[in-house]
Amino acid sequence: MGFAKYLTSDWLHYTRPVVNWINDKLFYGTRGDDTISREDGGLFVFGLGGDDEITVDNRAGPDEEGNTVAGGTGDDTISASGSGNRLLGETGDDTLSTFGSGNTALGGTGNDTISLSGQNANGNAAYGGSGDDTLSAFGYDNILNGGTGADVLSSRSFSVGQGIQVSDGTVMTGGANTDRFVLNNTSSLSVQDDDGNDVVSAGDTFRGVIDVITDYRSGEVIQTGATTRESGPVALDELMTIPSGNLGAVLGAGEYALFRGELTEAGVFSVAGAGPDLLMIYEAAGAPDSTASGAVVLRDYASDDVLIA
Repeated sequence: MGFAKYLTSDWLHYTRPVVNWINDKLFYGTRGDDTISREDGGLFVFGLGGDDEITVDNRAGPDEEGNTVAGGTGDDTISASGSGNRLLGETGDDTLSTFGSGNTALGGTGNDTISLSGQNANGNAAYGGSGDDTLSAFGYDNILNGGTGADVLSSRSFSVGQGIQVSDGTVMTGGANTDRFVLNNTSSLSVQDDDGNDVVSAGDTFRGVIDVITDYRSGEVIQTGATTRESGPVALDELMTIPSGNLGAVLGAGEYALFRGELTEAGVFSVAGAGPDLLMIYEAAGAPDSTASGAVVLRDYASDDVLIA
């Protein structure tokens, strides 16, 4: 899977190769182990052979355009700060990391590790490719796609500000083989349209930052820090948000609950007696009893059989 393949398909769209190739924008490594570090934007960096270490940052340089970095062969370490960067590990067991928003990382072949982070990071995407990959995202409105292999996908999603933010947390696709999902969601999750019975029931609507697993299969582990299922009615109480008056579901520390219904739009789940999707809300063990803060939807999953660890 060479870089040229991406230049002739979707990767060409990401690179937007309209740059001054003479003005310190194009960098090549060697067949050996290279170290390349640049603070600028609009760069094209090719590590070529060897176990390369490449660092780019478009925040401090004169050009804030996103950078494009391809590791080549070898076990490369590539990190990018800023926005709009595009990283490709290619062959080898690569480590890719971004700090900022609007970045894209593709692992390629090998067992890759990709992390997406940054203050209020959003709009990032990681694609593992082939191999047993470990992908993680911090923030909201991010994408993780494991590709082939037995992958671990981790999400730490959250609301920004004191009000109710409605959006995707991390949208995760495990891909082929059996994958593992590690979730830590701290959204202010409100319940609206309640009929006054003070418990979660059909007709209620959850709104907040909600993670999504698009292809969950029975037997795949979901790890949230909550292992005890609340099988009875889940009570509602007022959330400590601005403005006040929002209701939230109440769970004890280490508890989770499942609801059938449908994810109607990003961050909005409608509870129903039947529906194509399954919502899991949870409160991690060790947290004080409060309105539930964690939420993930299993899209098009007809069973209530979820493997919790």
